[in-house]
Amino acid sequence: MHRLIQVYRILGYGMTELTVASHFPVLDKQRYKSTGKLLSNLEMKIVEINSDDEVEVERGMPGELLLRGPTIMLGYLRKPEETRRIINPDGWLRTGDVVFVDNEGFITVLDRLKELIKVNGLQVAPAELEDLLLSHPDIEDCAVVGISDPMSGELPFGFVVKKEGSSLSERDVQEFVKRRS
Repeated sequence: MHRLIQVYRILGYGMTELTVASHFPVLDKQRYKSTGKLLSNLEMKIVEINSDDEVEVERGMPGELLLRGPTIMLGYLRKPEETRRIINPDGWLRTGDVVFVDNEGFITVLDRLKELIKVNGLQVAPAELEDLLLSHPDIEDCAVVGISDPMSGELPFGFVVKKEGSSLSERDVQEFVKRRS
């Protein structure tokens, strides 16, 4: 993006339930996919995806982001069941976002739990597959969605926009993905 319009993209992160942002973006060209570091007034933990026990994952591994602190909402107005689903008894807010944290504490959002594709019981993030596809020099843009499959439950299905003048075929794309997986 910088090459075209001479600006750098900075990602932010926040949600209504936080009342304000929760991460401080950092101006760092090498970390353009990161939403930054956690603000000092919040606590964070990353737990196994779809884990009711909220088992924390090792640093660098993907998991669901949970946040706790003074800016977290008290609950949804007159909706106690919805509140209990999103905020546990210890005050941790389940964001529904899949993230990982690197060794320096920079947080990268990978996807939304609701958007994950469930293949043979495994969670597949469409955004990760889209990043893979976009690394191909002949692909201009893409989108990955889940389609129903009787054997696997769901399968990822990619829509690809070729760069102008490209002779890229469906088979070329499939082979590219197989080599990188």
